[in-house]
Amino acid sequence: MNNIQLLDVTLRDGGYKTNFHFSLEMIKSILTTLDQSGVDYIEVGYRNGPFKSMPNLGDAGMCARDYLEYCRKWVKLAKLTVIFHPKNIQPHDLNEMLDCGVQSIRICFPAQNPALWFKSIHMAKQNNFEIFVNITRISQYTREQICEWIIEIAKYDVKGVYLADSNGSLTPQEIENLFGFLKEKCQVPLGFHAHDNLFLAQANAVAAIKQGVQFIDASLSGLGKGAGNLRTEGIVSFLHSEGIKQYDLCKLIEAAEYVKLKLDTANNSPAKDIILGVFDLSQDDAVNLGEFFNSKDYYYKAEQYYSDRKVVLEIDP
Repeated sequence: MNNIQLLDVTLRDGGYKTNFHFSLEMIKSILTTLDQSGVDYIEVGYRNGPFKSMPNLGDAGMCARDYLEYCRKWVKLAKLTVIFHPKNIQPHDLNEMLDCGVQSIRICFPAQNPALWFKSIHMAKQNNFEIFVNITRISQYTREQICEWIIEIAKYDVKGVYLADSNGSLTPQEIENLFGFLKEKCQVPLGFHAHDNLFLAQANAVAAIKQGVQFIDASLSGLGKGAGNLRTEGIVSFLHSEGIKQYDLCKLIEAAEYVKLKLDTANNSPAKDIILGVFDLSQDDAVNLGEFFNSKDYYYKAEQYYSDRKVVLEIDP
């Protein structure tokens, strides 16, 4: 556990709660406190937007020069990190990020079009970034398929490969089995990004750590898409209970309270997100299920949707 490195995603994943709009005061406060707490990496947003375009996108959703330079002012100790989807990036984007002081990048792995990722990694390798790869929705792939991707990715000498339980549907036993399998097959450091649909983000992160996962994603107060993420202050409290005190827990608790005070978008695991987690459905699936909500009706509708989708996947994987 002494090898754990923490990456905070409050401004990036938390951006889904604010359409990536944060005041300059809030950015400064969050970044300053995170930096002083000892967090290893601070991810400040997407370069050129998330996978699906969104209207009225805030600065954390674009990571343009002025935003990155402002973030750089407050991040002195941690590694300034930006994530991006390969379809949104050209060589000049990487050059500008490097010029703005970005030290670490995370490339989202396009499972439906891996060739697009390989083009991005070749561009990224020409700059002096620490490079991570992010594989999302791992609950929807077999461990053998994930392993195959990781082995191929590892050939590019990346810093690590993150696996994201994007739907928040996995359990500690499933996490233990997955990472236990991968650590025997893969020779690249692994990371884990947990969502909290089933209230298992903390338990899943602990299970991953105990299987040798080195990099952990978290956000202050769990701020993030859908049901939200593993809480930064939560996983650090666990590390403290294990005698690992490389992070300032008091500062992180204060920062989490600040986020809750400033935003009325705190993650309280809405009933919809709980049901999505039960059936391993994504936020995109939620759109197909419609806006009307009654917990009992929504549960059965989601169950039928899951059943129909599973049949389609079995016929045409």
